[in-house]
Amino acid sequence: RYGSGREKFIGSGLTTNTAILDAANYEGSLVYEDKFLKFSDGSQWVTLQPPIIRRPSPIEAATEAERRLLRITPFTPGLGYETKVVYDYTTFYVWKNPDMSDKIQIKTYTGDTYTIQKPDGVDGVDGTILTDTSTGQTLTLYLSDTFYWQAQYHGVYAPSETNAGTPTEPSDKSKTQQQIFTDYLINIPTSATLSGAETTRVVLSDFSSPFDLTFNSSPSNYAEFRIYEYQNDLVKYTGTSSNNSFLVSNLSLDPDMMYEFEGRYVLPGISTSYYSDKSQFKIPYPNLVLHIDTTLNPSTDPTIEKRFWVTFVGAGGTTSTIDWGDGNVDTITNSGARVGYYHFYDEHGTYRIEISGNVTQFGPTDSIGNIDAATSNAQVMIVNCQSFGANLSITNLSTAFQNAINLQAVPAYLPKNINGLNRMFAGANSFNSPFVKDWVVTNVNDIAGIFQNCTLFNQDISKWDVKNVQYISNAFQNAKNFNANISYWDVSGVVNLSMTGIFDGATSFNKDLDKWNTSGVIGFNSAFRNASLFTGNVSTWNTSKVTDMSGMFSGAANFNGNISSWDTSKVTNMSSMFSNTLKFNQNINRWNTNNVTTMASMFSSANSFNQDLNLWNTGNVTSMSAMFQNAINFTGNVSPWDTSKVTSMSNMFYNAVKFNKNLNLWNTGNVTSMASMFYNCTVFNGNVSTWDTSKVTNMGSLFQSAPVFNQNLPSWNTGNVTNMTSMFYGASKFNGNVSTWDTSKNSTLYQTFRDAVKFNQNLDYWNTGNVVDMYATFLNTTVFNGNISTWDTSKVTRMNSTFYGARAFNQNVYSWNTGNTTSFTYMFNGAYAFNQNINQWNVSKVTDMTAMFGTASAFNQNLHSWNTSNVTNMTSMFSNARDFNGNVSTWDTSKVTNMAGMFNGTSSTPTVQLSAPKLTNLDLTKWNTSNVTSMSLMFYNNTTFSGNVSTWDTSK
Repeated sequence: RYGSGREKFIGSGLTTNTAILDAANYEGSLVYEDKFLKFSDGSQWVTLQPPIIRRPSPIEAATEAERRLLRITPFTPGLGYETKVVYDYTTFYVWKNPDMSDKIQIKTYTGDTYTIQKPDGVDGVDGTILTDTSTGQTLTLYLSDTFYWQAQYHGVYAPSETNAGTPTEPSDKSKTQQQIFTDYLINIPTSATLSGAETTRVVLSDFSSPFDLTFNSSPSNYAEFRIYEYQNDLVKYTGTSSNNSFLVSNLSLDPDMMYEFEGRYVLPGISTSYYSDKSQFKIPYPNLVLHIDTTLNPSTDPTIEKRFWVTFVGAGGTTSTIDWGDGNVDTITNSGARVGYYHFYDEHGTYRIEISGNVTQFGPTDSIGNIDAATSNAQVMIVNCQSFGANLSITNLSTAFQNAINLQAVPAYLPKNINGLNRMFAGANSFNSPFVKDWVVTNVNDIAGIFQNCTLFNQDISKWDVKNVQYISNAFQNAKNFNANISYWDVSGVVNLSMTGIFDGATSFNKDLDKWNTSGVIGFNSAFRNASLFTGNVSTWNTSKVTDMSGMFSGAANFNGNISSWDTSKVTNMSSMFSNTLKFNQNINRWNTNNVTTMASMFSSANSFNQDLNLWNTGNVTSMSAMFQNAINFTGNVSPWDTSKVTSMSNMFYNAVKFNKNLNLWNTGNVTSMASMFYNCTVFNGNVSTWDTSKVTNMGSLFQSAPVFNQNLPSWNTGNVTNMTSMFYGASKFNGNVSTWDTSKNSTLYQTFRDAVKFNQNLDYWNTGNVVDMYATFLNTTVFNGNISTWDTSKVTRMNSTFYGARAFNQNVYSWNTGNTTSFTYMFNGAYAFNQNINQWNVSKVTDMTAMFGTASAFNQNLHSWNTSNVTNMTSMFSNARDFNGNVSTWDTSKVTNMAGMFNGTSSTPTVQLSAPKLTNLDLTKWNTSNVTSMSLMFYNNTTFSGNVSTWDTSK
């Protein structure tokens, strides 16, 4: 009884392809038979009549473009009519008034979508007019209007039906949809010409459409322009253009008047945009016009304080005229050379200067170099350039406003033949005119230094077409406020030339530059130096031709870009490349450094850098001085480096406080300077014992403040070293064998072992014949007692503090030649153990013996043979020299001015017993004290002295 079994329930009822069920048993149920539904009323099956066409639903506008569309769900016949009915047309009902009093209906054959189109070519029509297709009644929709609509489908019977083509019943109307109208197929253009600009051509913003319409698809498309006098609604000129600009310089316009323009885009047969808002403009003045203020001249010299210079070039044989603005006019026959012309004003004030005739270049110099003081004083008077001269022949404005520190404005119109703008605004530190952003620089090939030292400049020059620029170095150097987005500049014209210093000191600049084509650039030296905020993407740059990267990111404190893929195969100079880049720490181990010759200061103060560089080929490098100076986190592997051509390693690891790698494989055969190489390398104790130091001349501070360094260095060849200043100063663990060193050329032992508190080696083989300075040589070398008795000190002029604090030292230095020494201050001060005979020393040139034996508690030698005739200062000379009782009675003290504290004593310390010299046998009656001005505390706490000093001259 259930037939084929295809029966199924609908809702709570059962459906089957045949009405085989008893209606009395299925009251309220539906069955499906022959493509129709039947309903049981409890006694029989009643056939239901479904809609022939289903009611459509409106689709809500989701985008700006869809706000011009009326869209419904697709045409669908009712159940049972799938093959019997086809689409005929759609009726849309549209109204604005909620009471539907303005409702119109639109019959359309466009299916489920109707586009509301603005009538084409209707000038001045605001809004879009919809027309009732049956009555002609109209409805106008304006931008942002709220309107309402419904829709219904109409169909006909399908061709297979016997009544084919006969209209069916329409669908029910869709529910009401509320929508906000957008009034244009073409976006309303705006003025691209800066309001108030001086220009030969007015420009609209680029064509755009929310419907992806295009402007150049047909040659009949055009832009329409209207020209008005300022604040006058009467149209003065109209015109059309095939692009977004319109030439106004060929119209009869007055350069002294302000005008306005508006424009719109027209796509005939499709749509017309609304007019843009009006924008003001002026046409360029035919002559070059400057406005100056003589009171701005800083000079008070009456011969120049009211004198103004202009400098320009005019073609030979032509004439130029300068109207100075005070009634004086000069006519000049040009020579073809750059010539300066000046004028004296009778009174201080503001003046308008106009230059006409033939001018090819305007500016005090061609491109580089400083301008003289007189011209510079004139430049500061310029406050405004009204016009560059549309009718002149200017091709070059290089240095035109260099040092014009009061310049406020320039024209928005740049003559089309200009090719040079080198240093145009260099030093114009008040300049920030917005008009430059509209300049057409297509023919310019030189903008090097254009905004150099323009500290306020920050205008959007992103649209400058710089594809023909060849010279761009220093363009934004020290333009501290500049941060315009120039990411899309085409710099491909910079070929076989440099970008030296382009953003040097541009402390606000921080834009991605990954789109720049740098394939022709050969130099990036100082490109981002001190660009402290720069973190831009430059990872894609083509650096295959670059030879110089010196200082490229020096001082770019925040830069940490991934530049690992750069081609550095032609680079010869990487000096200071990352110095003071506080955050840089990228893996650049695979860089090709085959041709690099200098890496001096490359990572100096690169505080974060810590990468292995063991893959670098350094075979051609000659300088590594200060390479890792202050690289406080660097621990990278550089052990395999080829250093065979390096001549300087001075300061190389200076203050690299974490560095501690063995460098025993390094070839140092050509190194001449190792000064401060490991200064303050607080953990360094690498093996450097095998180094060839035969050419080194400077080892000053080599291991200074390297507190753990303690390697034996007996094989070092020091035969050419002339400077050992502070070499082991503060190397507190060093006690390496250096006894066999050849020091014959060394001229100084200044602080050489100072504070090397563990050092105690015999140095009697050292040849000190050329040493002139022994200041603090062994100061605070507390255990040192090496044999140095054979030292030749004949050239030494200073022995200040030589053994100061050398508590254990007590070697025989009797034979030392001190004939050229002039100062002995603090020489044995604190040398507690020293007590050697030095009575035969030649001290005839000594002038200062201040504290020479202070706290030298064991010293007690006669010094009566000393010639002290040139000594002027004996302050504290024997202060606390506890055991001293030597004979000094014969000394010539005639030039001494200060004997303060000379024989005094102070309190003892827990570790040192201090007291005044004994002086029990001292007779000082013969001392000449006639020039002494201070004897304060001379015998303070000296309880043993009882000598007669009654004859002393204390008059001074």
